[in-house]
Amino acid sequence: FDTLTPTDVQSSDWKQRCQALAQAAAGNLTLDPRKVMDCLRDSHPLVRRQAINTCRTLKLLSAVTSIAELLKDDEQCVSSAAALALGDLGDKSSVKAILSALESNPSWIFKESASTGLASLAKADYTTIVAALKDDKWFVRQVAARALRSMTNPEIVEALENAGRSDKANTVRFYALSSMRAHPTQRFINFLMDSLHDRSPLVSSYAAKYLGELTTLMRPEQKSRAFDELSVLFNQYDANCKRSDKDWGWRLVGSALKQLGPNGVSYLDNLRASSGDTKLAWRAFVVLYLPLGQGTFPTYTEADVTKAFQNYAPKTK
Repeated sequence: FDTLTPTDVQSSDWKQRCQALAQAAAGNLTLDPRKVMDCLRDSHPLVRRQAINTCRTLKLLSAVTSIAELLKDDEQCVSSAAALALGDLGDKSSVKAILSALESNPSWIFKESASTGLASLAKADYTTIVAALKDDKWFVRQVAARALRSMTNPEIVEALENAGRSDKANTVRFYALSSMRAHPTQRFINFLMDSLHDRSPLVSSYAAKYLGELTTLMRPEQKSRAFDELSVLFNQYDANCKRSDKDWGWRLVGSALKQLGPNGVSYLDNLRASSGDTKLAWRAFVVLYLPLGQGTFPTYTEADVTKAFQNYAPKTK
């Protein structure tokens, strides 16, 4: 590979063709853009994928139409690369092309790439993505909800809230709620509190998590309501809990209670010290004294854990 030349992009060895394209993307080899685009029709899927990525890196806008055709390639690695590339190179027509391909390809890898590509194109044509929130296929609605995650247009926020309240699919409601985090208004805080009652434990527990992140923005009456709602929800994680998130949801709800300040901390500490339910007592103890790191590993040491157990562990049998 140290002796690659521009002619290697037409080699009979697919590995040689692929490497030539990769070197062109890295700036180590100069290729005729037409030769790069010819590789979009290569017989080997890894060459097609690399050709897409090279077009993306070199910003070959003339390749957009050919890349769009690869959205329906039989190989997932190729179709996914095409969706990502169109996010960088495409235009309004690319939004419809990605959504059209998604209709027949609900694979997780294509959904991931489609949501990323559409998110990049949302400013070019958000109306088509908003309309997809009402598609008859749940996975199309899910991708649309994720693609709108960085948008704060009031029309988009309203559409996401409607999906978050009424969509039949749990994952669509979850992603609609998650996407609204980019617009943390008083209305969103109230929506999160309503979502604590969602029938899906995934939605309700993450609504609690996001509430905890917004305590500094809450009005006094919102803090009061949040305390009432979260304390009731935390109590559901008792010894008789049947929720599907019983092994982890309590951490999110308990952490949100703790973030509310003195009232939440006092409530958890009372559960720890005097609850007749062993599960609740221990879960309150863990939330208070062995918290999870915020996107990192916990920073407490073994000595910290030993001290916490000695001083604060529930007095249960």
